Parts: sequence; C-alpha cells; structure tokens
Amino acid sequence: MQDSLNTVGFYIDIIRESMKETSDDTEISDLQIYAAMIDIRAMLIDQEITKRKEIDETYYQTICINLCLDDYAKCCTSFNINKKILRSKTQLPDYITHKYVRPLIVTTVDGEQIIPYQKITNIKWDKYWDIHYTTPTYDVSNFNNIRTLVINDTHSLVGVLVTGAFIDPAGAVLSQACTEDNADCIEWKDVIFPMPSKLRAVLHQMLMERLAPVKDTPNDVANDSQSNPKQF
Repeated sequence: MQDSLNTVGFYIDIIRESMKETSDDTEISDLQIYAAMIDIRAMLIDQEITKRKEIDETYYQTICINLCLDDYAKCCTSFNINKKILRSKTQLPDYITHKYVRPLIVTTVDGEQIIPYQKITNIKWDKYWDIHYTTPTYDVSNFNNIRTLVINDTHSLVGVLVTGAFIDPAGAVLSQACTEDNADCIEWKDVIFPMPSKLRAVLHQMLMERLAPVKDTPNDVANDSQSNPKQF
C-alpha cells in the first residue's frame, strides 16, 4: 500500500492549503505547482551532488518498461551484433546522468540483473565475445530521435524493471503505465514523489517563495505570530 504522504497530490494539497493563508491560489493550476516541484527537486539534487558526491536513495524509483522485438540494424548502433534485439516500446523517461549518480539498474521481473553494455567492453578480448553473445546486456540508444532502452537478448522478455533517478517522477510512471486505451492508466497525482523526508520542509519553503511571494506589512508581521501554516 503506497504512502499517501509521499504522493504528488499530497504535496500539492499542502501547498494549496498554505497559499490560502497568504494569497489567492485559484490562478495557479496543479500542473504549475507540480512543474515547480520538479524544478526545485532537481535543484536540491544538484546541491546534494555538489556537497555529498552522491544522492539520497529516496530519489531513485523503479518503473516497468514494456519491450518489443526489433531488428538490430533498424534501431541500434550500440551493439556490435547482427541479430534481433529487444527495445522499449515507448521513450525511456529522462533521468539524471552524473558520475556521482548511480546508473540505471535494469532487471527482469524475476530479479536477474541485466548489466550495462559498457561494462563488458573493457573485458579481455578472449572473454569479451563469450559474454557478449551469452549474457544479456542493455544500452540506451537513439531510435528515430527517441531515447530507447535496447537489450541484446531475444528471450521471452516482455518487460523489465528499470531503476533510476528520473527527472519527472509522475511522467516516468505514466509514460509506461498507460496503454493506448488508458485501461491501465493511473491518476498522476497518485504517483509517489520521491523526496527525502529531511528535505520536505525545504521543498515547502522554496515552493511557497516561488508560487506565493508575500510582502510583509505591519499586520502580516502581527499575524505571523498567531498562524502556523501546515507543512509537509
């Protein structure tokens, strides 16, 4: 059962409640609030990378990527092979790439890890070809100007689990969860928003400063001592 305190909708509701105490929130849409959440979250991640040389595990999320069989020659430049491969049916969501950020982790639904293609290119030549043709590896390729996950394996995989620090958490989930008839689509505000609990107050403050700037007046200063807006 997902924790409602971590959903996109929870953050939006709290911000709206706080804004009502300082300004009119009716002119700001939920999508505008969420866009600000994404932007500020990215700023906090960048600050954490600079300071700690890593990011909190909370920022990572796992999504399911559906796969389809395709010709190597049509979609891939990564693998030095000439056979069928698997590729993602939809665009791989944008994710943070940095030397201090863990690269994508790709696993089967049974938990078998699929290693990055780059890892085997440095193996000694006599072992490289054995691994290259017998071990499933993945890479991110440009297919028709679309960021695509490709796997040099043609076994009966219809999907894989991909873990990464995705820039748009709700968009990452919905881009893969929604079918053409929207039968499996979920409400975007019900998606978990990966954010460390220690930074929720910081996120709240920065959102309020961006979305509802208020100039203090003598009455405002007096009222501040009597009001205590709810925070995350």
